[in-house]
Amino acid sequence: MNGHIPGYWTVEDIERLSHMSIAEVAQQTGYPIEEVMRVRQLVNQRVALTEINRRRGVNWSEGHIALLGTLPDQEIAYLLGCSRQAVTAKRKALNIKPHKRIGLQWTNELILQLGRSSDRQVAEQMGISLRAVLNTRQAQGIKG
Repeated sequence: MNGHIPGYWTVEDIERLSHMSIAEVAQQTGYPIEEVMRVRQLVNQRVALTEINRRRGVNWSEGHIALLGTLPDQEIAYLLGCSRQAVTAKRKALNIKPHKRIGLQWTNELILQLGRSSDRQVAEQMGISLRAVLNTRQAQGIKG
């Protein structure tokens, strides 16, 4: 399995497809024949290696599963090199609730800043999005 990383297709694996039979590639990489055939079709369609690995999905290790619900699905997908849909499906299959970012608690002192400074200044000062400041200001009935 020289040049092969279990769970991911490498450049060397793709090169094998050009000069070896599907059975030989399957034997050398450890992938099932169906997977090798699928990837050969993608290569023939000129699909990029990163996209091939993304479409393949994830071999869910305990470490991968431990991430579910601790970060937004999109961030986990980026870390694992797969689609957000794959992460969401796995999280739901395991009945793990999605990650919720803890929002800013708007104190009276913070609310008093709204309308006195520009929304942009308040957002930068507080380290939050301009949209969050705008929404809160409007919800409080404070003119900008």
